Amino acid sequence: MASHPSHPSHPSHRRAHGIASLASVYTLSMLLAGCSAPTYDGTHLHGWDAIFDRTDGWTGADAAYSVELGPGRSLFLFGDTWIGPVRDGRHVDATMVNNTVAVLDHGDADPPSPAAARFAWGPNDAAGKATAWLTPDPQVFRDAEGSWFWPGAGVRLPDAGLLAFFVARLKRRGDDSVFDFRPVDSGIVLVDDPDAPLDEWRPRQIRLPFAHPERQVTWGVGMAVDGGRVWVYGIDDRDPQAKALLIAQVGAVDIGAPAAWRFRNSDGIWSAEPAAAAPIAHDIANELSVHREGERWVMLYSENGFSDRVLLRDAPAPDGPWSRPRTVYRVPDLDADAQHFTYAAKAHPQLSRDGLIFSYVVNSLDFFTMAGDARIYRPRFVRLPADEIPGR
Repeated sequence: MASHPSHPSHPSHRRAHGIASLASVYTLSMLLAGCSAPTYDGTHLHGWDAIFDRTDGWTGADAAYSVELGPGRSLFLFGDTWIGPVRDGRHVDATMVNNTVAVLDHGDADPPSPAAARFAWGPNDAAGKATAWLTPDPQVFRDAEGSWFWPGAGVRLPDAGLLAFFVARLKRRGDDSVFDFRPVDSGIVLVDDPDAPLDEWRPRQIRLPFAHPERQVTWGVGMAVDGGRVWVYGIDDRDPQAKALLIAQVGAVDIGAPAAWRFRNSDGIWSAEPAAAAPIAHDIANELSVHREGERWVMLYSENGFSDRVLLRDAPAPDGPWSRPRTVYRVPDLDADAQHFTYAAKAHPQLSRDGLIFSYVVNSLDFFTMAGDARIYRPRFVRLPADEIPGR
């Protein structure tokens, strides 16, 4: 008999249950509100899906932020990840770790071969189980014990010679419920030589002192570069059904110096006070992408974080003003299983040879259903037509 995956007392498993519970609330609210159809259809990209359809080692994950490392080379940052074999369509003898990465040498191929992807996670622990690629450094996070990272957005900064990406740090609440995790703080991770092979990277961690969980602000849910400036997007999560988008900016060479950050306040002035950060848009998701298309900036995300509707907004500048959202895609076939839900939509412009490629993730309201169906819980890819993308 095949073994079951790791026991759901693992925080990753509680997260899956917690997300599922939230998703059911959002799904109901969307149904009650009514959902308009998108103005056009995207093309599902089965060849890109195949890169992440694997039966050994890395076999599924969510988040799937991507960063262009250089021409034809991209980094993928994943959240909770299955490590272990898939047999007869099920995860068996597998465990789940909190984060993993992959480098994809895609070149100009559309799609590239699955062999172009190299995945990485941490060494096995004393019990022989896989571990996360990145764990909190106790020299940086003094209360690191018992905490873990989930990744956020990242950028390559050629002028600074760095790769930078964000991480959210979490701990257990201790109530043994499906919501038995809480945000502690956030950090930024720097890689000094991202052109080196992945196994030679030596990530440096920096704690963000202004990431105060009592305000429920998460920085690094999206990032963009404009000239020598880096724009960092944050979410004020105090009202889960009306999330507010915040923005900060910093020079590329100073991204690892929190004192150099400036936050856009309600008067449109860039303040040194993190608490002054004011919303530049509302009804956003905790995962999103922002990139430049000609003279326009494009934001893409799953509606309210959990929805079959993928939304797009555009703006003349990274800090807006952002247009009203419009539906550009409806995730199909969710009615094939009443337990399924979808989230984590974000664009991957560096992969896009024609139109705009984005990905999303399908999950299940029941953890063991998800564990027993390896077709879900990995990125799925769609191409939007070029003539429907602002700035093209």
